[in-house]
Amino acid sequence: MRIIFVLPKAFYDTPIGGYKIIFNYANALAKKNNNVYIYFLSDAFPPVNKFSLRQLCRFIYHKFFKNRNKKITWFDIDPQVHLVFEKSILEFTFHSGDVIFATAASTAKLVNKLSPRHGKHFYFIQHDESTFEPDYDTWNTWKLNMKKIVVATWIKHRIEKRTQSCVALVPNFINRQNFGIDNDITHRHAVISMLYNTQSIKGTKYGMEALAIIKKLYPSVQVILFGVTSGPTHAMFNFKYFQKVNDKQLRRIYNESSIYVLPSILEGWGLTAIDAMECGAALVTTDNGGVDDFTQNNISAIKVPVKSSLELAQGIEKLLINDDLRIKIAKEGVASIQKFTFERSFNELESIIKQEIGSI
Repeated sequence: MRIIFVLPKAFYDTPIGGYKIIFNYANALAKKNNNVYIYFLSDAFPPVNKFSLRQLCRFIYHKFFKNRNKKITWFDIDPQVHLVFEKSILEFTFHSGDVIFATAASTAKLVNKLSPRHGKHFYFIQHDESTFEPDYDTWNTWKLNMKKIVVATWIKHRIEKRTQSCVALVPNFINRQNFGIDNDITHRHAVISMLYNTQSIKGTKYGMEALAIIKKLYPSVQVILFGVTSGPTHAMFNFKYFQKVNDKQLRRIYNESSIYVLPSILEGWGLTAIDAMECGAALVTTDNGGVDDFTQNNISAIKVPVKSSLELAQGIEKLLINDDLRIKIAKEGVASIQKFTFERSFNELESIIKQEIGSI
């Protein structure tokens, strides 16, 4: 069976959480003897613009000169998966297939317009992208006649409310080959870690302000930040910063941490949060939707309102001054996420495809 995933532009050396989910599914499908393709669209063809000679010239430059011989360096994609970089949006350049996935609002209208010879149309949704800049008409893409699969309950409810259509849920998962406990939860120093992300929806501003409050009250606390961009330059406290970390480095950071902070305003699915929990870090998070499927307030995580630096700092302080509570939250967190296995999610994805096309 030929299965095609259509992604926005390639990030050759920059880890992207949503891409990681797709890559895991692509690898597993290829191992089951499916013919799997991943198309990375060329940004020389903006998805909302019509074809033009200028775009064609830009495409030729991107494909054959600027990005020639590039590859994904941050994820181990199975060699059986066919990668097509700088893909044009012209239909005749698409393979025929059995299944084709749109994976973002910027790819949904393109996939929807493809003829049936390219396969049954699916739409894999990991966020409400109307909150992104730019917004590729996200809410209207939800109304397209494609089988929609979402990764979190809040997304399912939001789409069903807006479209009055049935949406399938395939929750995200933990990669237990890459994450786990190496450092005893009960013997960790006061180390706090957090993802540093410049997108406003990630709430980093509030996380940084909360950490500044904590560092003023508890100067001996260590802070570890990581992200894909260069680190903050005007922080009011000392910290360690790691850029473009791989899973091995993340595992080390999470295992060094007693507390992990997720300050997002709206989160599709808290990938870093669930990975940190699997490594034994107690989670302090905003009530951002994306952690609801795997957390309970004051049981497996400390949850506070979004956009409140003070309440986020207070949540962190609870665990700093009460180590028994920190240990309890961390252990409950590990226990609460054990059902989120890759095998479970992959089986659910396979089942949905079978229901739609008959076999896989």
